[in-house]
Amino acid sequence: MEALRKKSGNRPRWNDTKTGSKNLLKNYKKRLDELNFSCITDVEIGETINKNMKTNPITTLIKSAVFAVAFAGLAQAATSTYTDSQTITTAGTSFTFTQFNTSLGTLSAVDLILNSSVPGGYLAFTKSGGGSATYTGLLAGIDITDSSFNTLFTSGTSLSLTATPAAGNGTFTTGSAADNKKFNISGSQSLLSSTPTTQSVGASDWTLFTGAGSFTLDSNINALASYTSTGGTVTPDYTNLNALTSISVRYTYTAAPSGVPEPRQVAASFLVLVGVGGYAFMKRKKTPVAV
Repeated sequence: MEALRKKSGNRPRWNDTKTGSKNLLKNYKKRLDELNFSCITDVEIGETINKNMKTNPITTLIKSAVFAVAFAGLAQAATSTYTDSQTITTAGTSFTFTQFNTSLGTLSAVDLILNSSVPGGYLAFTKSGGGSATYTGLLAGIDITDSSFNTLFTSGTSLSLTATPAAGNGTFTTGSAADNKKFNISGSQSLLSSTPTTQSVGASDWTLFTGAGSFTLDSNINALASYTSTGGTVTPDYTNLNALTSISVRYTYTAAPSGVPEPRQVAASFLVLVGVGGYAFMKRKKTPVAV
């Protein structure tokens, strides 16, 4: 009898919800809070389940299965990125991108990522009316607008670019005839203060970015030359400035739940049935039979 009592006393406590099931759900919640639903793995879930199976196997099995079904159906955050590279000029250049297809899920953010913008070409001056002029610098940047001419990004004129004369020095004079001067843009520079540069697009402008086709963004170089003059008329010419630029559009969205059950969901549903059946069986086995 003593041996039987010891054996009976070692049997699992099937209804001990204060230890197994409650701890299990607490552990799951803690895991999800720490991992923000983004990188929880089957291995980590399995480790938590194994620990709790030792104290409360049937309840653990049921709640694990229910949790697995719910977790498998949760929508996950995702991103899609599209890139286009063009040579921007002062006359304007268009970039073409794929729109976000709303059947993929719910859009939560749209970002423009400017990966590079390397300037080239040259700056020209025309001087007339006597006197002299000296070139001192060039400020330049890029503007990006949508189809409604809303400015989505601008680098303003805060970036100073170095220019060197193609011939002679930075001073040009005129007598009775006009004097033309060309200044080449030196390489290995950028029209961006940092690369890559990210600019978020406000939700009020997302209509352009959604659909089943494509859309364009317009961009152009803005430039302002500086010089000193002792007389006459100086006219800067920016038409030969250019900048090879790479732009990406990144969509962040919550993926729509799939209509086809995943293997995890199918297996979890099976576990629910087995767990509920096993639990009912054990309860029935423990219920005393009326005499």
